[in-house]
Amino acid sequence: MTRMAPMATTEQTHVPVHEAKAKFSEILRRAGDGEEIVVTRHGQPIARITAPAEREPTREEWIASLLELRKRGATIRATREEIVQWIHEGRRY
Repeated sequence: MTRMAPMATTEQTHVPVHEAKAKFSEILRRAGDGEEIVVTRHGQPIARITAPAEREPTREEWIASLLELRKRGATIRATREEIVQWIHEGRRY
């Protein structure tokens, strides 16, 4: 089991839950920098902390992008309200 070290650059680091609680801010920083942190309890993995792959666009960003496509001549025959409904239903364009 790999323990956290101040300047460790391992691809995946295993950290016991009690240490993860004590160093949570450091773990989040390291995950944000691309390191994968595996939290363990009694040596068994219970959670993995990684940076998000990609930020999901907000509802407003989806609406704006669809309206921009329509403005540029894309064949989107939908009102703003229909687009909002599609997004609410979980549809993607």
